[in-house]
Amino acid sequence: MFEPFLRKYQTAEPMIVFLYDDMTNMLRSVLRGFVKKPLIEAARTCATKLSKIDLQSADSIVVYKDVDIGVAAQKALS
Repeated sequence: MFEPFLRKYQTAEPMIVFLYDDMTNMLRSVLRGFVKKPLIEAARTCATKLSKIDLQSADSIVVYKDVDIGVAAQKALS
């Protein structure tokens, strides 16, 4: 998940103009794995809203059975 982002920004080209959108998308992707969908959808417009999601609250986090750990992790565990 992070590797394409890191590869994209390892350049001498002026990439800073794309950083905000790319970081927002990456944060949203990470949060999709364990935060309830309505909270992420409510924060569609702004990274600030994403960063203000209370990750300590049980109301924000999905049940442990619904946490998305990704395909590679599932293969490694099986």
